[in-house]
Amino acid sequence: MVTHDPVVFVTIDDGFTRDPRVIAFIRAHRWPISAFVIDRLANIAPAYFRQLLAAAGATLDDHTYTHPDLATLDYAAQQAQICRATRDFPRLFGEQPPLFRPPYGAYDDATRRAAEACGFTTLVEWNATMQHGVFQEATERPLHRGDIILLHFTPTLYSDLELLALRIAAAHLTVGRLENYIA
Repeated sequence: MVTHDPVVFVTIDDGFTRDPRVIAFIRAHRWPISAFVIDRLANIAPAYFRQLLAAAGATLDDHTYTHPDLATLDYAAQQAQICRATRDFPRLFGEQPPLFRPPYGAYDDATRRAAEACGFTTLVEWNATMQHGVFQEATERPLHRGDIILLHFTPTLYSDLELLALRIAAAHLTVGRLENYIA
């Protein structure tokens, strides 16, 4: 994402592993993360995600109902996968998911149309990852302002966040709220 502000954007996908230390970390660092949660998992553990929502203003975003490769589904199936969170999240969390990310970053024109029909104007991708202690930049350059960093709710998420915090500080950057930078 292009920005002149010295910020990067931290996003966390899925929701399989729900470590309470992650919530404490986000609260302590005041990171406005964007969590792209699988709707089925949000329904299984709404209390965890409510705590995440309350931590430093994190947002809960749509990552489909069951995490399929959307590009392999027809339009109606994609719309059903994407729109489900727009019905469930207000009941579970009191608000609509503001952003949508297709699982695996896989999408096609039908995905774009289905997401728009569900109320989403942007498909959020990423250009850097932090997983299992390894930071990887898509363009072989150091962490840079505007980077959207993808992490996952895995058993190593807490330690990944600790390592990422050091990398962000070393680059003289902070974490920004992704929603504030998307037109």
